[in-house]
Amino acid sequence: MIRDGNKRMKEGDVLEARRLYQKAVALGDPEAALAMGRSYDPIYIARIDRKNAEPDAAKAFDWYRKAMD
Repeated sequence: MIRDGNKRMKEGDVLEARRLYQKAVALGDPEAALAMGRSYDPIYIARIDRKNAEPDAAKAFDWYRKAMD
């Protein structure tokens, strides 16, 4: 799921990537929480040609914190 999510991110389909990451998070994968953080991170989002999502620094921070926990 994470690999597919990463592929979607590179294609700019952030919403689909988040959906895939969320599934992996539900299965307890901490790497998926990190990927969710990236999907909201304004710095990361600025580097891709996104089609359907906006960055949110507060959400990115929350997901990064979950990944650390």
